[in-house]
Parts: sequence; structure tokens; C-alpha cells
Amino acid sequence: ITCQEHRFANVLAPLLQKRGGYFLDLHSYTANGNAFAILGGEMSEDYKAFAKSLGVARLIYGWGEVVKDDKTHEDARTGQGTVNYARLPENGMYSITLECGHHHNPDAADIGYQATLNVLKMLDIADIEEALFEPGVMGGEQYSIKLKYVQFKTKDGEFAKDWINMDSVLAGETIATGGDGEKLTAPQDGFIVLPNKNATIYDEWFFFGVREDF
Repeated sequence: ITCQEHRFANVLAPLLQKRGGYFLDLHSYTANGNAFAILGGEMSEDYKAFAKSLGVARLIYGWGEVVKDDKTHEDARTGQGTVNYARLPENGMYSITLECGHHHNPDAADIGYQATLNVLKMLDIADIEEALFEPGVMGGEQYSIKLKYVQFKTKDGEFAKDWINMDSVLAGETIATGGDGEKLTAPQDGFIVLPNKNATIYDEWFFFGVREDF
């Protein structure tokens, strides 16, 4: 056990075993930007309905495909976390991580609360007063972003601008420049996801995704 999250995961794991159902994991994150949901596993119609019911503006999928070659955790079950554990075939849960915004966003807690209400309403398992729903806190139009790749920081360099999570980028636009002058450019129109300006060598620097609605 190396951190607080691992301790919590060990407590939660027995509660998730062979339960089926739905699991929503609420988080905040370090990059500046708005709320988004991270999807994974089989994209069944029930799972898509679960994701869309959250009400959050951005739904990100394809995470597993872009990190499958990351050897940070040689033992996949050690590094997978509660969301991936819940969606293992033997546990059979629809699970989603909802990143509610930056740690210090004043509306992060409201976003998590609204998403929870939305899911309960979708599942029709709670009688919720309509006055409690505030869709305005969830952002604008909902659409999906499919991740295409993760860019690791393999040498010294800096971002071309102070990217914010979900910033759009045009094909050919410079994302970052290495200390040797080499430029990293966008291969197509898309989005910068989870940019980490404090990344050190071999850290995940940013993810690149494109709009592909499901």
C-alpha cells in the first residue's frame, strides 16, 4: 500500500465483487479545465445510456487503447484502481470516472452532486424533487471525444501555450516544442486532454483526442 487511494481501494474492493449494477467514481484533477467523464470497457447501449445520463458536457473514451503499452504498472491488477476493478467480467459493473474539474473549482462538488442525481433519475430508483436539478452547472452541449494517443515527455520541452484541459487544436498547430527545437504538432483537428505542464521526463505530458460521438 503506497498511498491513501490504495488504502481506500482495498476497503472498497470487497464491496464491488460480483455485484453487477452501476459504479460512479467522483474525482477532481490537477489540470485547469472543465468536468468530463472517462469511459471504458464494453460500450453497450446500457453503458452509453449511463454515460449520457450524467449530464456532463464531455465524455471521453478509448483510454484503455492508448495506455495499453504503458508499463508503469507491470501487474495490471495492482495499478488498475476501483473503476477498472468494478468493470472486470467477474464483477460485472458499469463503471465510470467523473472528473468534476480542478481540485479548487467552486462548482466541482455541485457537478458531482448533479451527476449523481441524474443517474438516480435515469435508473428510476429514487424520488427526487425537480427543484434539486440544476442542469446549468454541467456545461454546454454534450459530445464524445475518442482518445488517439498519449504523448510522453521524452526530453526537455515546453508547451506552445498554457493549454487547458479540452482545449481545441487545429491540424498542424504546434502543441509543444522540445529543447532542441523539434515541434510536436497536432496530426488533425482535435483536443488536448489532461495537459501536464509540470511533467518530468517519461511522465504523461498530454493526451490527444478527436470528436467521435457514439
